[in-house]
Amino acid sequence: MQVRLDQTSALLQKLQQVQSDRLSLTPPTHLSHVVQPSDSEVQLGKLVNVIFFIQTCMNYAEVSCQIHKHFVGKVKYLGTIDRMC
Repeated sequence: MQVRLDQTSALLQKLQQVQSDRLSLTPPTHLSHVVQPSDSEVQLGKLVNVIFFIQTCMNYAEVSCQIHKHFVGKVKYLGTIDRMC
C-alpha cells in the first residue's frame, strides 16, 4: 500500500509543479487570455484522478477483508469481497 501512496504522491507533486509553472506566468490584461492547461497537464490530471480512484477501491477492499466477515456479510453489495479475501 505504501508504494502506491508514494507513486500517487509523486504524480501529485508533478501535477502541482506543472500547474504552478503555468499559473505563475505574468497575468494577461484580460482573464479570457489566461493560458489554458496543456494537453500533458490535462492528461496528468486525469491520470492522477484514475489512479486515486483505483487505489481507493483497492484500499477499501483490503480493509474490508480485515473486517470480521460477520459485519461484511450483512451488507448486500459487498458479497464479492468474500470471494476476494
